[in-house]
Amino acid sequence: MNFLTSFELLQVSAGNPSKTTLRAIDFLGQIARSCGATVLVAPDFPSDKDAFTGRGKSAWTPAAGETSGDWAAAKPNRILLVANSDASLDGVLSGNDVSAVEIFMESWQSENTLFASSAIAHLLGEPDREPLVPAGHVAACSIAYAGYTALAALVNSMRRMGTKDIARVNGVAAMSWVNWKAAEVAGTPSEMHRRGNAASWPVVEAKDGFFTFNYSDGHWPGFLEMVDDEAFKAPIFETPAKVRENQAEVNAAIRRWAATKTCAELVALCAGHGVPGAPAITAGETMEDPLFLH
Repeated sequence: MNFLTSFELLQVSAGNPSKTTLRAIDFLGQIARSCGATVLVAPDFPSDKDAFTGRGKSAWTPAAGETSGDWAAAKPNRILLVANSDASLDGVLSGNDVSAVEIFMESWQSENTLFASSAIAHLLGEPDREPLVPAGHVAACSIAYAGYTALAALVNSMRRMGTKDIARVNGVAAMSWVNWKAAEVAGTPSEMHRRGNAASWPVVEAKDGFFTFNYSDGHWPGFLEMVDDEAFKAPIFETPAKVRENQAEVNAAIRRWAATKTCAELVALCAGHGVPGAPAITAGETMEDPLFLH
């Protein structure tokens, strides 16, 4: 992708940003780098073994007395990527009129607190165990994608109108948006929470691996046609509402049926009946997946 080929970006930090904020800016810089931008990293931008610093980026060596604000103001195609802890850029901009994308949140925020404050932790893991926060810096990367949306808007504004602006991305708000479904049901009697084996989207074991079904109410008639099994003619399978009332029992029946099929057979059945479903691939298979490699 060459969307950002003509742009130069500089990663800087302000205040006392958390590791999550720094990783978000670092990943945003890496996304921009993959889109053709020239990305520099300020000498005081903290890094660690999990960072994206150095992957096609260059170190910025300021001239004597030069600030990052001075650097950004020197050319119209320059943008600052700022990891911050208080949404204040006074010390970074130094009075210059520049373009910047700032990601900010309190310095104590972490992957754990972000998953907790956004209520995503309430969705992951088994219901009788502690909440599950996945590895891989999922919050930092999700916030970085919100930052990229801001960057794209900023770039379009600079190209079309020649205007400079500052886009501020609140990390906590970005993670709350990731959990938009919780907000969607907030005004209803429903509650989204961990349900384990009683979840409405079961992951089941097939003959040669694991498979996940992601059906909704509209897919249920097609699902019943697909299984074509006498066991699914019981009253609890008649309507989506009855299915939800008896989800654990329904899932047990789905598991028994799916165990007689291969993943390839299940893919073909789902495709033939308009039911969303796909194999749940392993970490090793992910590394060979064409989409992932792309």
